[in-house]
Amino acid sequence: MATKLTTEGEALVAEGNVAEARDRFLAAVKDDPQDKEALNNLGVIAFKEKQIDHAARYFSQCLSIDPFYLDGVLNFCELLKATDNLGGAENLLEMAATRYPENEEVKLLLGEAQSCGAPTVDGAVTARLVQADASSPESSATLTKDPSGPLADKKVLHAPFEIAGCIERITRHLRQDNVNATSANYYDSWLQYKCDVNLNVSNMSPEDRNRAIDKFAREAIDKYDIFHFHFAHSLYPDLRDLKELREKGKKILFSFWGSDARGVEWIMYQQARFLGHRPPRPYAITRQQYQIHKAINLYADVLIGLESIPRGIWVRGFADTAQWSLEGKQACLKKNLITRDPKKTYFVHAPSNQFKKGSAILMRLLKECRDEGMPIEVLYVSQLAPAKAREIYAYGDYAIDQVGVGTYGLFGVEMMCWEIPVLVYHTALFDRLRGNPPVIHITKENFKSRIERCIEMKNNGEIDELGAESRKWAIEKEDVTLAIPEYMRIYRDLVEGKQILQYINRAWYEEESRLQRGFKSEFYRYMIEHNVFEELSVEVREYDKDLYY
Repeated sequence: MATKLTTEGEALVAEGNVAEARDRFLAAVKDDPQDKEALNNLGVIAFKEKQIDHAARYFSQCLSIDPFYLDGVLNFCELLKATDNLGGAENLLEMAATRYPENEEVKLLLGEAQSCGAPTVDGAVTARLVQADASSPESSATLTKDPSGPLADKKVLHAPFEIAGCIERITRHLRQDNVNATSANYYDSWLQYKCDVNLNVSNMSPEDRNRAIDKFAREAIDKYDIFHFHFAHSLYPDLRDLKELREKGKKILFSFWGSDARGVEWIMYQQARFLGHRPPRPYAITRQQYQIHKAINLYADVLIGLESIPRGIWVRGFADTAQWSLEGKQACLKKNLITRDPKKTYFVHAPSNQFKKGSAILMRLLKECRDEGMPIEVLYVSQLAPAKAREIYAYGDYAIDQVGVGTYGLFGVEMMCWEIPVLVYHTALFDRLRGNPPVIHITKENFKSRIERCIEMKNNGEIDELGAESRKWAIEKEDVTLAIPEYMRIYRDLVEGKQILQYINRAWYEEESRLQRGFKSEFYRYMIEHNVFEELSVEVREYDKDLYY
């Protein structure tokens, strides 16, 4: 239902008083940033005034709030059609067609969009939000090493949750390209990651922690222009700063890295499938994560990630492959920390979180292989600082990454850099998204045969070829230097007031709709009845009875 300000604005439009109507709509959005009707009307006004970028921004915000809002869908499609980009709306129109099957205008536009063709990323991706080619080399070629460009006087903050060293790594490379970037990490752990600013609040009392965070946040809000947040955290744990940042005209980005876009049920679901079970799909994220995502989606300019977020883009490249040179590997081996038996094949596994990586499952299967007489040894690396851990990694012939996600993580990429082939449970979806990486696919069913094959490849020398292919892949496809120009392009476009190419994730909205309707998944019932939790070596967790039977 339209708000009073929006209704007044629509009446003014009908009278021909567009300027005053725009003021009403802007006031409505300031009062309620989720006023989709006001955003849609602002988009229509901007479109009629041929302000395409502004129109795209308003329609994007409108559809981010409700991708099924018919007026917004139709108006956005008219903009895309006028700019020869209607093909990008094909999946958005498919969604609208399921909701409004009798709407002739939707049917007509869908037919036109299908005839155009559009790029998609699996079935979850549904619509372009703006007309810009993020993959165009020209779009980022002028950004690097350009101190006089639009980012010259801008300060960028990456904060506040360091995950796998990503914040430090990205900001270091941004500075190499003359971007004034600062890394800040609130929380410390056994991984001992260090950023430019380290609050180390983990062991503080609640009162001291709040004071430290508030002091840093108040200074940061005034100091920085672009806020690039990580792991679904912002300056304050309750995300209260986002509204203020938006009102002050700051640019806001969120990068999602894993468990911030993946609930515990989804991890257990993947592990169950690894074991050969076929449980009903659970909710991909938790009820609390949905609330966090909705707040972030409301205020953020750009979301970056691969899965289970309302909208976003995927920026490829997150490993600093230069720090994983073959010379560095040899330097570790020269320390002779481990005496290897040449008759055995060594598998290294290094979980940052044993449950999430499925370590209990993998160790059990590896033990069965050893008990059957296979000449293998396991290098299990846990609770070691990165510098110490890498000294052990070097002795692995193969790396076993994880079975709870459906793809590899940073550890897998780093091992590829060292020409150590990676075994991982890798789903068909991530094969497509990542372009069929040279990993060894494992399931419980094929595990022993894969281990036997690994032993054979080591003995006949085939491991060297696979190792070289893995290193080449990591450098060409997963290096952080691939991401830096893209981050810079995004920052530049935001500073210049341009809308960023993003996609609406239909799967997120469909799950959120099921949550609101009270749909219950049979996931836990299946897992309990089939004793899957016992196979996972975990207790049956307390779960949301409103979401699961």
